[in-house]
Amino acid sequence: MRAIIKYKHRFKTKLSWEKLAMAMWQLGEDEPVAVNHTGDDQELNDQFTIALGLRYWEYDKKWHDLPIKRIGEMITVQPFKKKKRILISTPYRDELMITSRAFYVLVSEIATALDGEISQEASCDDKIGTEWITPDSFDEKYKRVVDLSRQDVKQVSFLESIALPTIDEKRTKGV
Repeated sequence: MRAIIKYKHRFKTKLSWEKLAMAMWQLGEDEPVAVNHTGDDQELNDQFTIALGLRYWEYDKKWHDLPIKRIGEMITVQPFKKKKRILISTPYRDELMITSRAFYVLVSEIATALDGEISQEASCDDKIGTEWITPDSFDEKYKRVVDLSRQDVKQVSFLESIALPTIDEKRTKGV
């Protein structure tokens, strides 16, 4: 999954990777769940660089018994070198519902903080960066997924993990 956020003005953001992770994976403040991360709040706000991933096996012990190998993959945020754009991506085009939901929340939060627009790939043939939508339109598009309860997201993800092949090719082409 990939999305690009473009923005006109560089606003000073005050995003917190911990608060983003809590929203992405519907975590409570007192939950002892470990979130994998590279980067910190300063890197996120100054350079738009961070990677976040939930250790699903700590989130629910059922993950240990699933055949899928791509559990706990990172969602990365990285800036373009010379443009006012940010790439948010996952390693695979098709992700489990739990990762997809986290991706949608992260894209929306960052685009909203920057008053930016979003472009995303929807299929193998899509040219990312050619069509743009507002964060509100993006939120409306994925409302049904983002509004699912935590239990429903986990249940769908468990079922998806059984249906998905155990070995997936990671994306090798860049933007």
